[in-house]
Amino acid sequence: GSIRWLDRPAGVFKIEDSVKVARLWGKRKNRPAMNYDKLSRSVRQYYRKGIMKKTDRAQRLVYQFVHPY
Repeated sequence: GSIRWLDRPAGVFKIEDSVKVARLWGKRKNRPAMNYDKLSRSVRQYYRKGIMKKTDRAQRLVYQFVHPY
């Protein structure tokens, strides 16, 4: 898998394959030139909008949704 839940009830997940995730995200958003750098910029937008937040675990490629999914 490209993404793995670390704590699903809390919304914490880890991106295992950033290249693949960026490609899938680009497809979903209709942006073929998507890469991990651009993906992380999108994530920062989500922090500002309150959709996601930084995790307590300060690990690379670990993210958390604010509302459980």
